[in-house]
Amino acid sequence: MISEDYTNFMVYLAEALLYSKNEQFAVPLLHILYEMQKRKSGFHSRTQFVIKKFSNPIIAFYSKTLQKNPQEANAYNNRGIAKKNQGDTTGAISDFTEAIRLNPQYADAYNNRGLAKKAQNDLAGAISDFTEAIRLNPQ
Repeated sequence: MISEDYTNFMVYLAEALLYSKNEQFAVPLLHILYEMQKRKSGFHSRTQFVIKKFSNPIIAFYSKTLQKNPQEANAYNNRGIAKKNQGDTTGAISDFTEAIRLNPQYADAYNNRGLAKKAQNDLAGAISDFTEAIRLNPQ
């Protein structure tokens, strides 16, 4: 389990890196924090705040990544998460859909697309995506 002090340190480090325009270091650090906290089923509120506050540089970082490697399903998924955090559910769904097209076994992308569809009140679409995510990763 990750200690609260360590999590706080990593979040504040990522925030400092973002303020100093060092997205190439901050964005992967935030992604690691996001994934670690998602797995422990609960998010550190500062991590959520930083991810929402710096959505634009996060989106720009993953857009640059996709210019270099347009076949990178993880980058589409991660950019979709940032778009959803900004409230751009349509853009998020588009990115999650592209991640799924590139990797049809990508359970997290199905789950994330389901969350975005739920936010748009597309409950049938959300249930379909959640069902596929569970089928691909029943754990």
